Amino acid sequence: MGLPLTLYSHNQAAFAGGEVLRSMLVFLLIATLLVVILRRVVTNRVLADALATAPLIGIWLLGLGWQLYLLMSAWLLTCFILRNWKLPDNGVSVFNALAVGVVFLPVFTIFQVERISYGDWAQRIPYSPFSAATETPMGADKPDIYHIVLDAYAGSDVLGGEMGFDNSVFFDELRSLGFLVNESIIVPYNETVHTMSAIFLGEYLREGEFPIESSFPPQLRSTLGALIVRGPVHDILRNNGYSLLYTDPGHEFLRFPNDAVVLQSKNNGPLNRFELHLGMVSGLQGVLPSLYQVTDEDPLIRSVKDAFKNDFGEFESPKFAYQHVLAPHTPFIIDRTGSTTMEFPGFTSTAEGDTVVLDDPARRQAYVMGYLEKLRFVNARAIEQIRKLRALPGKKIIVLHGDHGSGSKYWLDDPNRTCLRERFTSFLAVYTDDPDIRDEFGWITDPSATPVNLYRSVFNALLNLDLEMLPNKSSFVRYSAPHQIHPLDSHRIPLACN
Repeated sequence: MGLPLTLYSHNQAAFAGGEVLRSMLVFLLIATLLVVILRRVVTNRVLADALATAPLIGIWLLGLGWQLYLLMSAWLLTCFILRNWKLPDNGVSVFNALAVGVVFLPVFTIFQVERISYGDWAQRIPYSPFSAATETPMGADKPDIYHIVLDAYAGSDVLGGEMGFDNSVFFDELRSLGFLVNESIIVPYNETVHTMSAIFLGEYLREGEFPIESSFPPQLRSTLGALIVRGPVHDILRNNGYSLLYTDPGHEFLRFPNDAVVLQSKNNGPLNRFELHLGMVSGLQGVLPSLYQVTDEDPLIRSVKDAFKNDFGEFESPKFAYQHVLAPHTPFIIDRTGSTTMEFPGFTSTAEGDTVVLDDPARRQAYVMGYLEKLRFVNARAIEQIRKLRALPGKKIIVLHGDHGSGSKYWLDDPNRTCLRERFTSFLAVYTDDPDIRDEFGWITDPSATPVNLYRSVFNALLNLDLEMLPNKSSFVRYSAPHQIHPLDSHRIPLACN
């Protein structure tokens, strides 16, 4: 039971708590069966209990490869040698303490993260210009705001220069629909939660100041994920009568408030997201391929497809709708028509960068092919949805952008090996049918633009504020240490990569 808990405690920003329960019960059942069997072989019951945990830990650490078979052989030999060994009395206490720790420590971590994620801190961050404006009233004519994020969507410089793909049709279509478009905007960070938190704070994150205080990655990511959906921007909108709507991204990195209206995707598949991840890290996918086979009901397919079907027309105005789509980000299990595909077997999870490309040219080429296949699907569905949103009555603002670029040459912990151009180049497009609001977004097409200014412009227009536009700057955040922000030389980012 402790092993699924531990996996969940280190990945709370990816899965819902309820998704771990079935795995805990299965592991508990397996451990119980092993204990019953070993107590018939090993004389000392406590030693039998301790030995029963070894196969589960082996699966956890090694998967089901040849290393596990070697370990299992050693384990069977150990059980045979120690079958009549008597454990000293103080040894019993040690094993009991370890057993309690295996369960208590991840539970303590989980509760700490949940407490931080759902606290009342998000609305009061002094360096955000929006914190002082949460009670400022808007005028009577409040536009609906639709904010759509396409995760890991690369800019045209990268798509054309690094991948050989001409994406001009998509961007030209956006312009024909009235959007202001920057095809190759430089994003502030290489990670989703950092970029989106900065956008909703209207300010760059500050190392050593909240929320970049915790050095524990799950807690920090959960805190940043909460800022994306319930920070000062959301307070301003809520206090001005907006209803706040969110779509299910198929990933638990957004820490929705308890009273949020979340348009959930139905999960009709045999396994939930946590179970799919557990199967990947344990190697069970190879042992039980029929159980882990990708289908149309995969939660990471269903959430993408369902998101693009929304037009939010059934909700009263004024409304703010935030839609974060895990696409064209991995997994590459959707082809350009929306059909399920297993043509890219190395990229069936949300893992990206060097963890799945492995610095292998063939795998990198497969990544690019899978990425472009999914991007073609995203382009078609995004245009369809935007046409529906534009047709809705009333004034509106539609924001469409990527949070960071693709990851075929991305090292999660190494900015020097990462192709910065690929990871930090995305796009930004904004539509509004209000000429006065549109004037506030003239900066978007500037080569030095940054998406951190998005809500500065929105609230300059809606609250009559006079916030300056920030200059562009970017920093690399190592995945293993997301609290450390490493500023980048802006001249390095546009350089082509080998």
